[in-house]
This record gives sequence, structure tokens and C-alpha cells, in this order.
Amino acid sequence: MCSHVFTSFFKITMKRKRLYPRESYPLTYLINRIHHAQHDLKQNERVHHFLNTFILYLVCFLLMFVFQSHTNIYNSLFGPFHMNEQELIQHLTIYKTLNWNPVLFKEYLQLLSVPK
Repeated sequence: MCSHVFTSFFKITMKRKRLYPRESYPLTYLINRIHHAQHDLKQNERVHHFLNTFILYLVCFLLMFVFQSHTNIYNSLFGPFHMNEQELIQHLTIYKTLNWNPVLFKEYLQLLSVPK
């Protein structure tokens, strides 16, 4: 139940906080011990929730990195990016030389025909 076994405890009064032996105030000592036990249980629960949340964020971040969601988010927020013919050719050669898997890494290009 409680991992703490105190020989004395602090009793807080209106004037001061003093250290009392547990034999003098057995009921107050019991209430104090129950309070510490509940605090320990809540602390363990907080640590457990923090670890679960951290693992969830880490998994989400890794999945976003693998599927390149960060580039999709960036492109949707700050795009569209306009390219001329030379920039498009350079972009496609880089894309081809890296040998990206088109199933995992999809890239959508919007080509506009500009009248001359």
C-alpha cells in the first residue's frame, strides 16, 4: 500500500509547522500516511501517461517522416511553387537519381501551360 513508513511527521498548525512523533497523534499520522500513498499512486499514473504520450508522439513523428508528410504539409501551406523548364528538368533528374519508390513517396506535380 504505502512505501513510506515514517517515525515522525509534520503537523501543520496555524502558527507553525512542527515535527511530531507518530505515537502522539496516531489518527493524524494515519491520515498523513494515506495522503502520501495517494500521492505516490497519482505520481506513478502521471509518469505512465507521460511515457505513453511520448511514445505516441515519437511513433507519429517517425510515420510522418517515413511517408514524407512534412513535405506535403509544407507544400500545402506555402505552395504552389512555380518552376520553369530548367528547374522542372533538374527536379525530375534528382527524383530519378535517388530511385525513390513511387508507391511510398508520391509527388504530385501541377503543370500549367503558359501561352507565349
